[in-house]
Amino acid sequence: MLKKISVDHLTLGMHLHEFCGSWMEHPFWRTKFVLKDQKDLDAVRASSIREVWIDVVKGLTRRRGFARGERT
Repeated sequence: MLKKISVDHLTLGMHLHEFCGSWMEHPFWRTKFVLKDQKDLDAVRASSIREVWIDVVKGLTRRRGFARGERT
């Protein structure tokens, strides 16, 4: 299941599905990956991107830890 959140709410372990904005506004060559490194998280927050889509099935969510069994 996809969920749109502010980059201020991103945490390590979340699976980024898509950045909200132009591909030129973020520092990554790919858009779908798990945030594993603090410097990647810092780079997202330092970019002009303000919101992202996360996949709660493939990574962490803020409220529940690892999400299981939900699908879009």
